[in-house]
Amino acid sequence: VNLLGNPGHGDETTGQVMLLACRCLYNVVDILPPTARIIVGHGGLSVLCANLLNIEYIDVAELTVSTIELISQ
Repeated sequence: VNLLGNPGHGDETTGQVMLLACRCLYNVVDILPPTARIIVGHGGLSVLCANLLNIEYIDVAELTVSTIELISQ
């Protein structure tokens, strides 16, 4: 969640770090659905929503929408 919220200083790897962090969250919630409560409890949902308000990378935004949808289920 921390990497997704603050991935770095804007260099070329920032998008890759954010995408990898979002993929990890998606896979964890997909495999173990009860972890959604833990992620929400640690501020993960607000970080995901903040990424949607400030779209820098379209791949991260698409995966963020999928992750929020999975958490909502």
